[in-house]
Amino acid sequence: MTRYVFGALSALTLGLAAAAAPAPADLVLIHGKVHTEDASRSLAQALAIRGNTIVAVGTDESVAAFVGPNTRTVDLGGRVVLPGIIDAHTHPAQSAQDLGKCSLDDKALAPPEIKNRVALCLKERPGERSQWFEVVMVNPSGLTLTLADLDGMLADIDQTRRLHSSRRDELTAALDPELVALYERQRAGGGPGAGPLQGRRCGACRIEIDRGEMSRISAAADDEVLRCPECGAILLRVKGATQ
Repeated sequence: MTRYVFGALSALTLGLAAAAAPAPADLVLIHGKVHTEDASRSLAQALAIRGNTIVAVGTDESVAAFVGPNTRTVDLGGRVVLPGIIDAHTHPAQSAQDLGKCSLDDKALAPPEIKNRVALCLKERPGERSQWFEVVMVNPSGLTLTLADLDGMLADIDQTRRLHSSRRDELTAALDPELVALYERQRAGGGPGAGPLQGRRCGACRIEIDRGEMSRISAAADDEVLRCPECGAILLRVKGATQ
């Protein structure tokens, strides 16, 4: 009787263990940034696929249970995984043109919040009075902007740009005319004329400069005019800034 009970318990334990272990996946992606596109826009580390079905999404540790002897495992090394099971309706060219504009990031904002965001954009990039000031990625859900709201924001934009233009004229009067001419030629091409050097990143185009070029920049004389190798903008080296 004892032998029978022991054998039954052993068989039950093995059966439960087998039931708990999931069937191996055909493909497992680890060490990545998996955009789940769920309600909270959460990110996961790993993904397991069997056939044409995603069978697991989670941490590297949780998805490791789906790795079998014939599973192909790909180390993403921090790269991004985007869903390919939805309509990829994107406008990359238009999105690139919107990078320098005032973006509200498609967030549901009330009129006072929009006004504050526009004010921050103006502070960072006031632009010239002759240029359009565009606000993009506006979420219209439940939003009502009155004529008074719009007139108020337009008045703020105009006043900020007037002050910026006046201050700019004062500063350029003290600069080397050749440097000002270079700045204006760069701006005439459609890009920023100058941008601060922020670590290894150009503040104009936001692209990181390679280490070889950064070595040359670090060794340059204080009065040498340096330009971003990517966008051509004049690089502003701020004393005391972290390189």
